[in-house]
Amino acid sequence: MKRAMRTLMRFEDREPELRRLWEETQWPHGERWEDVRPGYRLGWEAGVVHGEREWDEIEPQLAARWPDFGTGNWRHIRSVVRSAYEQGRRQRVLENAA
Repeated sequence: MKRAMRTLMRFEDREPELRRLWEETQWPHGERWEDVRPGYRLGWEAGVVHGEREWDEIEPQLAARWPDFGTGNWRHIRSVVRSAYEQGRRQRVLENAA
């Protein structure tokens, strides 16, 4: 059961669904998934692992880790990371409740 839960929470396994959600709701501003994917991955993985922490508490650590995931200004990608973080947190709650 734990292995199945870990698989469900892996970014790669959830990426098609996450991409669809992002395309439908997050950024009708012309950005491409390929441009925001690194930020989405950073946020998702942090939400799944550290979902008990509030955004304001974890944001400085994610901002510091951002250069390991992608390029560009943190202020530009911040909202993508935050949205993905919240989705990862929700997934963590759902998986832990199952």
